[in-house]
Amino acid sequence: MGDKLSVVRSFSIAVDFMSLPISAVIPEILESLDRESRLVLVADPGAGKTTILPLELLKAPWCAQGKILVIQPRRLSAQSAAIRMADLLGEGVGRTVGYRTGLSTCCHDDSTIVVVTEGVYLRMLQADPSMDGWVAVLFDEFHERNLIADLALALTLDSLALFHEEGDGPRLIVMSATMKAEVVSDLLGGCPMIKSEGRNYPVEIEYHPVRSGMQQQNLLEHIGSVIRLALKSTKGNVLVFLPGLFEINKLQALLADISVDVLPLHGNLAANEQAKAIEKTAEQRVILSTNIAETGVTIDGVTAVVDSGLQRQSDYDQSSGITTLATQVISKASADQRSGRAGRTMAGISYRCWSKDKVMRSSEVPEILRSDLSPFLLELSVWGDACTSAYSWLDTPPAQHLLAAEEALNVIGALNKLSVTSLGEEMVGLGFEPRISAMLVYAKDKADDNALTTAIALAAILSEADLVLPRDGVVDTDLMRRVDIVKGSGEVAHRGRLHRVRQVIKRLSVRLGCRWREDGVDTGCISDLLLKAWPDRVARCRDQRGRYHLATGKGAELRRGGVACEWIVVPQLLSINGRNSIGLYWSLDHKFVLQQRHIKMTSNDSTSIDEATGALRGKRVVKLGEIVVKESSLGRLDEEVVAQYWCDYVLTKGLVITGLYESKEVSQLLARLKIYHQYSPESCPPFDERWLMQQLDLWFRPYVGSCLNLKRLQACNWGAALMTLLDWSLQSSLERLLPRRLSWPVGTSSEIDYTGEAGPVVRVRMQYVFGVADTPKVFDGRLTVAFDLLSPAMRSLQLTGDLAGFWQGSYADVRKEMRGRYPKHYWPENPLQAEPTTRVKSKR
Repeated sequence: MGDKLSVVRSFSIAVDFMSLPISAVIPEILESLDRESRLVLVADPGAGKTTILPLELLKAPWCAQGKILVIQPRRLSAQSAAIRMADLLGEGVGRTVGYRTGLSTCCHDDSTIVVVTEGVYLRMLQADPSMDGWVAVLFDEFHERNLIADLALALTLDSLALFHEEGDGPRLIVMSATMKAEVVSDLLGGCPMIKSEGRNYPVEIEYHPVRSGMQQQNLLEHIGSVIRLALKSTKGNVLVFLPGLFEINKLQALLADISVDVLPLHGNLAANEQAKAIEKTAEQRVILSTNIAETGVTIDGVTAVVDSGLQRQSDYDQSSGITTLATQVISKASADQRSGRAGRTMAGISYRCWSKDKVMRSSEVPEILRSDLSPFLLELSVWGDACTSAYSWLDTPPAQHLLAAEEALNVIGALNKLSVTSLGEEMVGLGFEPRISAMLVYAKDKADDNALTTAIALAAILSEADLVLPRDGVVDTDLMRRVDIVKGSGEVAHRGRLHRVRQVIKRLSVRLGCRWREDGVDTGCISDLLLKAWPDRVARCRDQRGRYHLATGKGAELRRGGVACEWIVVPQLLSINGRNSIGLYWSLDHKFVLQQRHIKMTSNDSTSIDEATGALRGKRVVKLGEIVVKESSLGRLDEEVVAQYWCDYVLTKGLVITGLYESKEVSQLLARLKIYHQYSPESCPPFDERWLMQQLDLWFRPYVGSCLNLKRLQACNWGAALMTLLDWSLQSSLERLLPRRLSWPVGTSSEIDYTGEAGPVVRVRMQYVFGVADTPKVFDGRLTVAFDLLSPAMRSLQLTGDLAGFWQGSYADVRKEMRGRYPKHYWPENPLQAEPTTRVKSKR
């Protein structure tokens, strides 16, 4: 404790502590943390929360036996915070205060305050969930709501619940300049909230809107003119917010003629270049920055801000599995943060390159709602429970994104039904996105030095900014060129980025125990390594325009400048203007594609009908995922295959396609059976189309296996096929209750037509039924059969269901007309007393 107090005393001398706004609430913070183990601190930019509070915490008695961990969202902010605190102590960084980022470490075992990036903290937490040795954990700039920050906070809360009694364990402090403190406090169990006012001076806001539809170059020229205006109106530094590196480079070139230094600031700069941009100098400068300068990084002497109002933001499309990096309008909260940077040391001015009445969303959408959740889900699985409901969240992860993440992790073998595999456990400690980590573990397990060397090179290339810059709008998207650069045999297009790639290679080589050498990079194993990580990104060229068909079934296009190859794997897939674009690709040998084991080749036989001829055709299709590799015609089709095809065809088209209803015999049979069902449903099924379709396997399938065309199908004996559905008892009852024919006294018989809607009808010559008084009935007398009485020419004369009434009534009119037309035939005056006859009158 004595050593820590001496450090704090030296800190109190080195800085005018009382001049910082945070000083007003330090006693309240320390008092609160004596009573409570959790705290939400809201402090405006410039208040001193990032660099002063951790040092002040060293004075607390509970801090004597452990270390303080400060979590920052970016490498640059972590390094600058650590350097600033060490400077306040009058020490070099790495002694009392150190830092750890993904690319570099500068701390000692005895360092009391360690500033880390969110990713590093997650690795520490997974390695030691008990958080042993830490007395305080501070989440800084939490309002940014990075995915890893949300995950890390959830796991921290889970760790405190699992390993520590209530009130015990490390103090947990969540800090931000702008956030809804009440919501975070509720997440932390209703802990105290403390607000510290910043040291912001008045900032005047001016609006300089761009013209509607302004092109990119004109937009940058407009921003350039606003910068020149700002340089005339202020003697301080001008901080310019731009969406990305492309705009920074273009605008830097446009400002080459001004007299002050124009410096870039973004996450891809080397550490010395970043330090140059934020160091304190007497000369006026223009700093062109991404949103990295919004919070977390202090740039002294800024009195003017020029804000493009734009940012580059990633959004995940779970249906395609692609993360889109798009230029978007910032939120109102971000605009206020940016403007505030002009009022840190004195009154300033903020030039906004949009209209005053522009509608902006109030705050940014948290990454957890718009990101690929694959790394997130893998971390939860390794932690012990992949079910998100087991944790506390400010925003619940979207279910569809989680399903897409699970599918992606299953594809590379990291998960098996939400249970982490041994591969997944090895992957999570590497600090890369899951696919790259899977490739590294795969290479390590091969026990091949060259394979591991190559995988490390690929991981560095794919995880850092592109080594190759566009030329005249043309992008060389072949991964081979990047590999050549790393091997030292290619043109170096961007030395700063190459330095960062080599840093990643160095760190990974140490981590994986690899003696990395440029000549150890083996291009012959790259295809195998990439397919381990991106088996679903194999693609085959569809045409000379560079359009590809991916194994997922999606399409993608080469960007301008790409050279089309038949087979490629796409480790980087982009979405540009709503279309899938190939960011980086590696060409694959056709033979290798057919022999590789990472994605299964499937063979599928299918049958189709030639709509013109009605003939069936068999085809065998070999696929890699959804990519057709080979098609061939089948010989004679198997009868079971043919039968199944016709069953499926009928289920789609209906029974009418079979010609079933064109047969008079079948129509009569079905009509009789439907009547039977109507009068006795317990004895006979309905025999309607729906029921028949359900019984295809019983009466249809056995008859159609040899029908190789539609004509043969329609010629089947459907009457015989349908009779197989009737057992002997039903057949006998049908013939007895609903006979097919009626016999007449003259020795002939007539078929009963059961198909009419009005009921059964028998067509018979009138002369055959003279003397018949009773109208016939079927189904045990329950159903009347109507007479359709015919003339000698077989034309209908009368339809009646009451034959006796007809004889006594309208028959006289019929007789009168027919006697003249058919004088040779009998037309007795009293038909009930007449004999039926088939004969005509004899000649005299």
